[in-house]
Amino acid sequence: MTSNDIRFDCQHRGDGGPLVIWDSFEQPHRQTRDYSGFGPFHFDRYQYDDAVNALSAAVSSEMM
Repeated sequence: MTSNDIRFDCQHRGDGGPLVIWDSFEQPHRQTRDYSGFGPFHFDRYQYDDAVNALSAAVSSEMM
């Protein structure tokens, strides 16, 4: 299995309000599969931003 086998693309929607929504998933290497039942996933804006910032800091520190 390669990283391309588990990669998903999705719509990331957020207007700065209290929610971030992931939906419209697709897998570019398996375009015939139907992911319409996968999601949508709703995230609290502040928890989402904190998690993304923590991940970014961890990845940045490993790259140095």
